[in-house]
Amino acid sequence: MCGKYLLEAKIGQWSIGVLYDAQDTFTHQQVILHVIDRRIQGNAAVMGELSSMVDSLSRISHPNVATTIGLEKGEEISAIVMEKSEGVPITDATYGIIRSEKELLRVLSGVLSGLQAIHQEGLAHLALRPSNILMASNRVLKLRNVNMDRFQQDAGITMMLRKDDELMYEAPEQIKGKREASYLSDIYAAGMVLYGLAAGRPEFASSRDDFLIRKTIVDGDIPPPEKTNPNISRSIARVIVKATECDPSRRFQSALEMLGALQDAVRGGDTIPAMQSPIPTYRSRDQRKYLTLGIVVAVAVFLGIALVVFLAR
Repeated sequence: MCGKYLLEAKIGQWSIGVLYDAQDTFTHQQVILHVIDRRIQGNAAVMGELSSMVDSLSRISHPNVATTIGLEKGEEISAIVMEKSEGVPITDATYGIIRSEKELLRVLSGVLSGLQAIHQEGLAHLALRPSNILMASNRVLKLRNVNMDRFQQDAGITMMLRKDDELMYEAPEQIKGKREASYLSDIYAAGMVLYGLAAGRPEFASSRDDFLIRKTIVDGDIPPPEKTNPNISRSIARVIVKATECDPSRRFQSALEMLGALQDAVRGGDTIPAMQSPIPTYRSRDQRKYLTLGIVVAVAVFLGIALVVFLAR
């Protein structure tokens, strides 16, 4: 037990503790408990900061952000109580579904709207990646697991190794050091989420060498998205490039600004499916028809001129 919550099953590891499915014994509501590591619980200063952040998170009421219910303190353990969000990570939910830029916009609208709500509360997510963006069966997106890594570090706990597929979403300033990270780091991550959905996974991110991945990011050597998918539209590519600028001051300065730029980029209508494998560029049937007609006319004019010159002799 943790206060009024009954722990039912362990469902995973978190940066500052363990995740459990749980039930409110009064209301029978199903929730997720983020049970906090005892070493953090034993540090009064860190727990004070953590409690303040949880209070801020609990004030966010937005359809694209998983609800934080509060901090529950039991006799032996304390835990952050979260709503139990249904859905699967967008990498699973969107495979083969994103077939147009309009669909891409619909997905990113949920991500950026959720980020804006978090930023308005004076917080930064700092852990934005596909595994923390859930899509429910009704296609509603929810951001979960607002980053708590700094509390783990402040308590002197060695950071857990990240999964290989998470590094590409860390902004250069996050890799350099936690004190430099800010809400603009979320803009970078959103740009990389857009990159992955619209163009596919960039080659550098598949490296088994973490040092090379980090160096590529810090040096600002992210390959342009059209290199991964030549069929991505220039307007979408420009949004990605601006969002993932190495210098935070050169990125979009808010989630809403990025959303507005993405809306403008998509306004031209549907284009080649973003999730398709690159295919050769081809001309439309009308383009081919007029091109052929133009060639025929050009040849006829040339022959006519040649005939006139010949007869003039």
